[in-house]
Amino acid sequence: MSEQLLTDINNYIDVHQRELAATVYNGAITVSGKFWVKVQCDPLEAYDVHIVLPDGFPLKEPIVFETAGKIPRTQERHMNDADGHCCLTVWEAWLCSYRHPTFEQFMNGPVADFFLGQSIVARGGDWPFAELAHGKPGILDAFATALATGADHVEIVKHLRLLAMKKIKGHHSCPCGSGVALRNCHAEKMRKLSDAIDPTLAAAMLTRIRS
Repeated sequence: MSEQLLTDINNYIDVHQRELAATVYNGAITVSGKFWVKVQCDPLEAYDVHIVLPDGFPLKEPIVFETAGKIPRTQERHMNDADGHCCLTVWEAWLCSYRHPTFEQFMNGPVADFFLGQSIVARGGDWPFAELAHGKPGILDAFATALATGADHVEIVKHLRLLAMKKIKGHHSCPCGSGVALRNCHAEKMRKLSDAIDPTLAAAMLTRIRS
C-alpha cells in the first residue's frame, strides 16, 4: 500500500467528498460513505458507496459497490448482477488516456460519470454517456478506440503484442496487417501509442482479452 496514495485519497476527500472516509486493511485501501453527485459544483444526490483500491492501483482496477440498493442490480443499469459491483468502464482502456492517473481523476471521471448517469436514468432520462456491449465485444470495442484500430480481435492483439515489447523496432511487421515493415507503414502511429501505453499496460490489456 502506497502512503502517497493514502495521502492523495485523504486530500481528495477533504476537498471534494467530506462524507467519505478511507481505511487500510490487508494492504488494500477502502473508501466508504456517501458519494455526492454534483452538477456545476452543486450537490444533486448522494449514493452509499464502498470502494476497494487494491495494492497496485492504478494498474490494478478498483472495485466500486453501491451499498444501499438504490440502483437496480441489472446489466441495463451497468451493475454486475453476480456480486453487485458497479461496471464503470473498461479499466485498461481508460488508463490509456492517462500516463499516470490519480485517485482524483478516477473519482472525477469514471465514478462521477457512473453515478451521474444513474441519477439521470432514475429521473426518466437516457444514459448520457457512450455504452459498450457487455462482455468481450465491449472490451474489444473499447480497446479498438484506445488503439485507433478496427474492432478485429487479431488486429488488436497484434498492436498490443508490439506495444508490450520493451523496444519496438522498425523491422517488425506493421500490426495493421499490410505485411510491410513498421518503418515503412504505421511507425508514427505506433510511436504515439507507445508514448501513451507502456509495455506493462499493453500486457495487462492482452491478459484482459484472453481472460
